[in-house]
Amino acid sequence: MSKIIKLGFQPDIVTFSTLINGLCTAGKAAQAVEFFYDFVARGSQPNVHTYTTIINGLWLQPNFQICTTIINTLCKEGLVDEAFEAFRKMEEDGCSPDEWSYNVIIRGFLQHKDASRVVQLIGEMRDKGFFADARTKALVMDLLSSDENLENSSNHLLFFHVFH
Repeated sequence: MSKIIKLGFQPDIVTFSTLINGLCTAGKAAQAVEFFYDFVARGSQPNVHTYTTIINGLWLQPNFQICTTIINTLCKEGLVDEAFEAFRKMEEDGCSPDEWSYNVIIRGFLQHKDASRVVQLIGEMRDKGFFADARTKALVMDLLSSDENLENSSNHLLFFHVFH
């Protein structure tokens, strides 16, 4: 990439995504991630296609840490539906979500105030023997305390699932 820039070319998002895809396809996922971070550090803004490219590339060599990191990044970018798809894809690809994975996706939905999805995921998490961590519990309390309609049955279920 530095050679391209030294020649005076400024790669656009399409060029960037294509290079990421090439690195991932060649089995150089670590270089693709480094390239991604370098691109962002230069002030460029990845788009959904860029995220999809890197997710698909990293998914070629799945492990729960890589998958959960991707899910966390998507949540932080406000792409919770895409994060949920990636979360579901983990298990399909033989990379079962662990307690950390569940807490990450649950926090993503809590930050977007999707209580019904949170209740569903906390139920699944508990069925697998996992529990909400302190950060997740704090976000649940924030959601419950900021909700004007505390009589909502989802809120009661949410409280019950997290604190019992």
